[in-house]
Amino acid sequence: MMQSFFDAAHWNKVKQARAERGLNRIPVEATLRPQHRMANATLLERETGELWNVVRLQEDWQQGSYLLATLSRGDAETRTCVVETISCDTPEILSQLLQFHTEFEILFH
Repeated sequence: MMQSFFDAAHWNKVKQARAERGLNRIPVEATLRPQHRMANATLLERETGELWNVVRLQEDWQQGSYLLATLSRGDAETRTCVVETISCDTPEILSQLLQFHTEFEILFH
């Protein structure tokens, strides 16, 4: 039986390098999802009670499509989270999605 291993860390470095060199074929604007139900949502971090805002939502790809949110808590702190899968079922992305749902509750406006 043949097994394959997908190196997510390497793939993310490749994507970053391609973006820095202007080699991405799809412009960033085309990947943004401002009309999605989670765009501009507020998230409650369950452990701390802190509120985070979804400030950017975009479609990304890693052996399939998924949604990546940029979260902000005030002006000082940001982070990114996988918030939904579209066609991606890689263990790395599914693990990040599970972590998001474990850490946050979505408070829709």
